[in-house]
Amino acid sequence: MNFLDSLNQMVQDAINEDIKDHLLDQWVANHADEGEAYLEWQVVGFADDTIKAQYNEYYDLTPADEYYYEVN
Repeated sequence: MNFLDSLNQMVQDAINEDIKDHLLDQWVANHADEGEAYLEWQVVGFADDTIKAQYNEYYDLTPADEYYYEVN
């Protein structure tokens, strides 16, 4: 057993949330220089095909467009 295993689940969950927030902040900061459209496109890249299809439709994207998502 290690130290973290000795902590109760609520404390472990709080630590995990802090880590997630920190990693997201770092990720956003690293991609922000590319511009808002690129950052949004990167975020949508983690979504399922339904959301990607909605993104394509929202921006009227076609396969010829730079930020178009291929969906099944």
